[in-house]
Amino acid sequence: MSKRYARDKRPYNVRPVEKIELDESHVKRRVVLAVLFLVIGLAALSYGIISARTARPEWTEIEVDKSSDTNLGSDFTFWYYLGQAGVSATTERKSIIKLYSAQMVELYRLYTATKWVENVNNVYTLNQHPNETFDVDERLFKALRRTAEEGGRLLYYGPYYEYLNSLFFSEEDFNAESFDAMRDREAAAYFEELSGFIKDPEAISLEFPGENQVRLVVSEAYLSYAKDAGISTLIDLSPVQNAFAADEIAAYFRANGLTNGYFASDDGFMVNLKADETMTYSEYAFSEGKASVKNSWECEGAMSLVCFRSFPVKEDDLKRYYVYEDGTVVNTIINDDGLQAACFDTLAAYSGTGTCADLYFALYPFETGSYGKMSLSQIAASLKRREMTLLQ
Repeated sequence: MSKRYARDKRPYNVRPVEKIELDESHVKRRVVLAVLFLVIGLAALSYGIISARTARPEWTEIEVDKSSDTNLGSDFTFWYYLGQAGVSATTERKSIIKLYSAQMVELYRLYTATKWVENVNNVYTLNQHPNETFDVDERLFKALRRTAEEGGRLLYYGPYYEYLNSLFFSEEDFNAESFDAMRDREAAAYFEELSGFIKDPEAISLEFPGENQVRLVVSEAYLSYAKDAGISTLIDLSPVQNAFAADEIAAYFRANGLTNGYFASDDGFMVNLKADETMTYSEYAFSEGKASVKNSWECEGAMSLVCFRSFPVKEDDLKRYYVYEDGTVVNTIINDDGLQAACFDTLAAYSGTGTCADLYFALYPFETGSYGKMSLSQIAASLKRREMTLLQ
């Protein structure tokens, strides 16, 4: 068999944002990670969330209309307390489903890095047309600008995520290792070469020349390298897109006076819209291939909550993780070199005034070690100055 060199070991058309149906055989050989989630108070944030009160008919799970176009609905769980709007619960539910479905479709179309959408300039558009200026929706403009300004080089990790997705969907350890820069020499050499471009603002950067205008600036050298390596996703919002999505949904529902619900994404972003309810956050520990509840905290009132987690809790999480037979976990928390960077197994915080994006960018440097290794007490003190509470 001919030797594969690093440049040839690229992902086989696997994209970081598209949802891929997991075949059951792909999962069981690795680790069976489905666990019984702890249910306390209104909701346990366990990606999705479970409510102890959902047996009450007023609390209804809201799902995106099945006739809707591709959307972010599969990433979120949304519960709403019906019967407070002066109309029948059935009428209210239909109205909320319509509004929620429209938002989920729109946000997917804006944030996707892998799908062309007619009459929409999205992340895919920017990837396909480097060095061109595009007018974009204000929501996408805000997300890109903030990530570019506060996320370091995070926005430019697209090629790393393409590679990691091939690792996550590997069926056996020996397949996964060939995409693991921590275990495979060729993968390590590829990441080292690639990181030279990703870390260099002269090689790739975003510019914002006017109101709601974006230009992806890429050097000729990087464009040539990307073409040879088969790289199609130069920028990608996927690590933080659900934070922005959660914030946009929350703002939209609040603006329309719909504040009797809560929702959470399966990658750690939660918003409680209801001021007179208590949310319960459950912290998990991972040992011997299984996740179990370690601690729980009650958080009162309307708030946003964000959690970084370096291991899977449930089976569906395996689209973002790989667990080796020796128990080593590979996740999406990486540094500018594309290497594993999680400093804490879990790191979570909430705020009654801040958004999910606020919390994400406040926690991200601590979780990835950008500020150096810091204690939880130091992190808590730093967050407190920003009206955020670390769960510890």
